[in-house]
Amino acid sequence: ESILASNGQKLVAFYPAKIGATDFSSIIAKLKAADPDVVQLSIWGPDPGYFTKQARAAGLRAQIIGCEYTPTAVKVAQSAYDNYWFGMDIFDFKNPPNPLSKFFVDVYTKKYGQPPTMFYSPNYFETTLAFWDLARRVAKAGGDINKGSDLQKQLLANPTFASVYGGDSSTVGTFVLDEKTHTLSTRPLGLFKAKGATIGFTPLASFDIGAKDFKAVA
Repeated sequence: ESILASNGQKLVAFYPAKIGATDFSSIIAKLKAADPDVVQLSIWGPDPGYFTKQARAAGLRAQIIGCEYTPTAVKVAQSAYDNYWFGMDIFDFKNPPNPLSKFFVDVYTKKYGQPPTMFYSPNYFETTLAFWDLARRVAKAGGDINKGSDLQKQLLANPTFASVYGGDSSTVGTFVLDEKTHTLSTRPLGLFKAKGATIGFTPLASFDIGAKDFKAVA
């Protein structure tokens, strides 16, 4: 709430929803009564598709902003997803941004006969590469890759790893892990607008974790 207040905004309501829910009618009715300008969804998978479809049918006027975009949700929402916004580290397999991401798209498509997903598979890929890189560092230093202390030592020495996000046509992107929490401390993120029933999106803004380097797309 303090972050909202610092930006001249106010939290008017908060309603929890069950994971895997397909009926959001009671929550939507409460939201219509509260009449917010923006509804922020913290639900995943097909759930945002069900919510958005029902919200639009009920006449909820608020701008809906989610934290995930999946083909499954698009199939559920169909045209109701037009003007659905979402903020995340989405992977555009049609336009891989750097050499590593292009390599990933090529090998994934060759193996599975279809392009990778826009979130899960690229993240698993770079996470596997990061652990492989960390193991190589440990082995090179004469340590034991099965010992957490040896892995931690190498992580602290250099918490930066190659990423399929960011970078450019000649430079591989990177991500950095927090030395205490081991969570991401940097990650190219963005705010995007969905294209209704068509799988696709338009960038609205780019930023890093904590809204660092926020830049609206002209």
